[in-house]
Amino acid sequence: MQAKHTHQRRMHSQTRKKSTGLMQQLQNKQVVMVIAAVLVLLLLLGFKAFILFIIIAAAAAVLNYFIHVSNIHLHLGHVSFLAVIFSYTLGFKYGIFMVLIAHVLAEVLAGHADVEMIITGAVYIVNCLIASLLTGVPIVTLGLGLAVFQAIATMVLGMGAGTPIAELITEDGVEFAMLILYYLTLARPLVALIA
Repeated sequence: MQAKHTHQRRMHSQTRKKSTGLMQQLQNKQVVMVIAAVLVLLLLLGFKAFILFIIIAAAAAVLNYFIHVSNIHLHLGHVSFLAVIFSYTLGFKYGIFMVLIAHVLAEVLAGHADVEMIITGAVYIVNCLIASLLTGVPIVTLGLGLAVFQAIATMVLGMGAGTPIAELITEDGVEFAMLILYYLTLARPLVALIA
């Protein structure tokens, strides 16, 4: 008799766990639906640039987070590039928020908050300021100049902070190459999309 009650309790417990899991899935779907509805509403109200910013910042943050969680010691330059593009098209505050969301927050959550994060974040912010002030300069020309400035600044500041030169050359070299690629191929279309 006791075995029958134990079996019934186990079955009830499993049913409860399944229904709880199902409820959580439904709640997650409801949250996603609410977020999607809010984004569609904002789009209909004419907030295209803001919606693009939110989506792109979230995607950049997720990519940066996974790069740092997987201990890939490369900077792909996407955060710097996007921060400059948004500063150039929408203003300095958008660049700052891109740096805070996709660089600082992503690296803090990945457990990589260090001196290098502060140095690169500061250089990214200077780039954002310059981009927001020089909107009359073609974006490709401006971007290429900022990529050179960033490579030099991060190398010098990194050496001053004691980062090994081999690490600086590898990480900053890859980021510089990626920035050149982004500015030559993606800058104009992205500015046209956001503006």
